Amino acid sequence: MAKRCPHCGETSDADNICTWCSRSLVAEQPAAPVEGGAARPSAAGPGPAPTRPSVAPTTGPARPKPEAVPQPRPLWPYFVGAGVALVVVVLVAQFVAVKAAAGPPPEPADWGTQQSKTKLLSVLVPGNYKFSTSGSAGTYEQVTVKATKLCRVYVDGNATKGAMSDVSAATARMTEDTGPATVVRSAEGRFHAAQGELHKRKDPSYAEEGQMGEWSFAGMPGAYSEYASVKKVGLLAVRMKGWRLSCMGGDYGYQVWAEAPATQWEEFQPTARKILESAKLNPQN
Repeated sequence: MAKRCPHCGETSDADNICTWCSRSLVAEQPAAPVEGGAARPSAAGPGPAPTRPSVAPTTGPARPKPEAVPQPRPLWPYFVGAGVALVVVVLVAQFVAVKAAAGPPPEPADWGTQQSKTKLLSVLVPGNYKFSTSGSAGTYEQVTVKATKLCRVYVDGNATKGAMSDVSAATARMTEDTGPATVVRSAEGRFHAAQGELHKRKDPSYAEEGQMGEWSFAGMPGAYSEYASVKKVGLLAVRMKGWRLSCMGGDYGYQVWAEAPATQWEEFQPTARKILESAKLNPQN
């Protein structure tokens, strides 16, 4: 039975589908109304997608800004400060040490006779000064008398210096007819000059002043020179002045020193001279 298509208006030979536009010949039912009066759009239908209504921002107290994280303080200022403090302490300690070492010697008192360890040498020593000695029979002997750390009289005799003095004596004998006899040309003078050169190599600050002179020690003829040098007390330097004396006795050659800081040398000289002039060699059995 032929039906008229409600869509294209043509007469279809089929009962359900239009043979012309292929659409349904059954009348479409109107869509049910959506509650609220507005028709819900078909999911498959054309048209723009619904948009979500914007939500107005709520008002309220402002959020506090995060506090800045405190950074650790650098440590180097503390190290620098500690270093400066340490330097100050060291310098103060050095100053105190130098002042004590280079200070004036005490007035000598209670003089008494002391012997070297080898019993070869006797010398007068103030009882309020420090006396020390060491030695070995036939090898060496040493005697030290200290008024302060830097004011001292020091005697060093040994067989090695004795051998050097023998060479000096032999040289003096071979040249005794070639010029006038002077302390410089004597055996003691030659020995003294040779010991001075050796000491200059050990202490570049050592410098002799004036001319070489004659001096006897413990009954032995000798030669001496005045000198200046520099000694270190910790980190600080102290200018020194003194006498160096060379003499020969028996198997030993002797180097004798009397010295003090330059500022105390004039005051210490009388005491040093008395100690040196009191020295005696003891007879050996």
